[in-house]
Amino acid sequence: TRHCDIPGVIEDEVTGLLAPEADTVALAERIERMVEISDAWATMLVAGRRRVEASFDARTQGVRLAELYAELVDASSP
Repeated sequence: TRHCDIPGVIEDEVTGLLAPEADTVALAERIERMVEISDAWATMLVAGRRRVEASFDARTQGVRLAELYAELVDASSP
């Protein structure tokens, strides 16, 4: 569903399918759609893995965090 951070991880129609939060009818429709597009599962799986590896890798995030801290330190220096 589009709850919390899930849309930041799942890209609708690319790495999976999303439904509005607490909308059981829409969720059922999205499940039915996944069955209908079973030939796209492998493509979505690969896209999802690439997205996670590119955006959520611990090393990558560590570098980004270090860069952010460096910017903050530089900005606070007189």
